Amino acid sequence: MHNPPRDPLPVQQSWLRDRQATRFVLVLALYLLAHLLIRLNLSDSLDLDEAEQAFEFQQLRMGYGTQPPLYNWLQWLLFSTLGLNLFALALLKSLCLFGIYFFMFLTARPLVGSLGAMAVSASLLLLPQIGWEAQRDLTHSVLLTTIASMSLYAYFALLRHPTVTRYALFGLLLGLGMQTKYNFVIFTIGLIVASVMVPQHRAIVWNRRIVVSIAVAVLCLLPHGLWVLQHFNTAAGGTIEQMKDESTTSFLLNVLGGLRSLLVATVSFLTPIWLIYLLACRSFFGKADKPVLRRPSTEALFFLCLYAGYLGSIIIIVLTGEVTRVKDRWMQPMLFSAPLLFFLLLPGLAQPAVFRRIMKVAAFVAACFLLALPLRVYLGPSYERYVRAHHPYPALANELAQRFPQVHDVVATDKLLAGNLHFQRPAVRTLLLPRMLEERTALPDEGLLVLRAGEESAWLATFQTAYPNARISPAQPISLSYRYGGEDAMSFLVAHFVVPAPSHR
Repeated sequence: MHNPPRDPLPVQQSWLRDRQATRFVLVLALYLLAHLLIRLNLSDSLDLDEAEQAFEFQQLRMGYGTQPPLYNWLQWLLFSTLGLNLFALALLKSLCLFGIYFFMFLTARPLVGSLGAMAVSASLLLLPQIGWEAQRDLTHSVLLTTIASMSLYAYFALLRHPTVTRYALFGLLLGLGMQTKYNFVIFTIGLIVASVMVPQHRAIVWNRRIVVSIAVAVLCLLPHGLWVLQHFNTAAGGTIEQMKDESTTSFLLNVLGGLRSLLVATVSFLTPIWLIYLLACRSFFGKADKPVLRRPSTEALFFLCLYAGYLGSIIIIVLTGEVTRVKDRWMQPMLFSAPLLFFLLLPGLAQPAVFRRIMKVAAFVAACFLLALPLRVYLGPSYERYVRAHHPYPALANELAQRFPQVHDVVATDKLLAGNLHFQRPAVRTLLLPRMLEERTALPDEGLLVLRAGEESAWLATFQTAYPNARISPAQPISLSYRYGGEDAMSFLVAHFVVPAPSHR
């Protein structure tokens, strides 16, 4: 019987017995608690991804268009338990963000030591897509990165003790990850490629027990997978359109454009990390502490192969000519572990002096983010810089309630509008006109069509063509001032409609 090689990973004492590590995790939790409290005390006008969650809460579904359902399911559970409110909305985001930092710390600790693990985790703040964008609005991408971070931790835990339970947990996380965002497939491919390419890992991972991981992943994914097969165009169409919005009729130009976009996205994502690490090791901060580049360890080789698997998968997609645009935030689930790779390749980064510099920069960036979130809301109107927190959705909901107290159904043209109106008045059911047209949903007997000023001609014509029996009143304008001061206003149009009962002769 073949015996796997000796466990290549050291087993450390629990982080709970490490006073410095415990303090770090506590500070991390307090930092995210501060973000939670700030969100609760800011505007109750929702951003786009938040509004999407409020809108989709009205109906539990097996799929939600171009986004997999896991975040929606978790948010539905919290809304059902805690109510449709900002706390339930912000709590899930904060827990997911804490999971990214915490599991990255747990993954890195056996590989680069306690100091290195703290620096790796704190360095995630230096990635704008995680430190800023994830706090500002993102939902599905945040959960994807959380599950990816947990998957890496489960993978290395499996290497240390390859038990059936850990194989099952690893498979469960991969199955759940597939239901966060569809590009988790690329993360999974990279993980498979790396585990096969590193001999020490291949000997441990790839045996008969891997069937347990595969079976658990398939069972976890099966319900939503069946939905995707039945609604493939709905699930994949929007994503494909976003990635080829700059395409031309030339196959070669499309490929070159896609490769260029991929290069720019990768470099822009990684630049804050390598630049700050470089400065931390230069005399700019004092006496230089040069990290020594060593021959890649087994774990460093794993991450290099992991990234090669990621980039290889994306390049193959780009070579089809269908993908011409790659955004840097789309690289988040693939490249979020870059700080750990740098520490594995450059062990000198974990030197106490360099560690302190990195932590000081991370602390400074964290403080800037904490200040920037409320300041952009409170000071933005003074400089005519408006964000969605300034949109007057509470005032709009109140205005609709005063003008049409008998109406309990609202048809909106986008999720931002529909989600905010339902969030402000949970008793009112909001419907999304583009989805109604796609699914051929019947109109309620009476309702309101709410439009943004400037888009009325196109949507009113579409509405009347799709529902010729509806009697729609002339649209009424509503102009409301932006929140938190400022002299500008936001304009909407509201049209009341009635669907007459069919006559029976």
